[in-house]
Amino acid sequence: MSLYLSSGAAAGKVRVQVRAVREDPGSAVADAVVDLASLGGPGAGWVEVPLSAFVSPGSRYWLFAQATTAGDQPVVWYGTRGDTAGGPEGARYD
Repeated sequence: MSLYLSSGAAAGKVRVQVRAVREDPGSAVADAVVDLASLGGPGAGWVEVPLSAFVSPGSRYWLFAQATTAGDQPVVWYGTRGDTAGGPEGARYD
């Protein structure tokens, strides 16, 4: 799975989960952590997140991403609420 991240932090972690229930971390069917320092420090770009999950067709899942950094440095990820021209239906991730 890929996320487009823009990070002002040189170090920290981004936890990414696929959840069956939006507000329940215990419902995660996939969980991964990305170390921001391993990405080379502040910057923006696509980040591969090593997620693997067994999901049920027709079920709804939520993508959850949360950054933890020293000094509350900003980390944001971008998505879209509508269709992306030429993108598959599964590309709607926000």
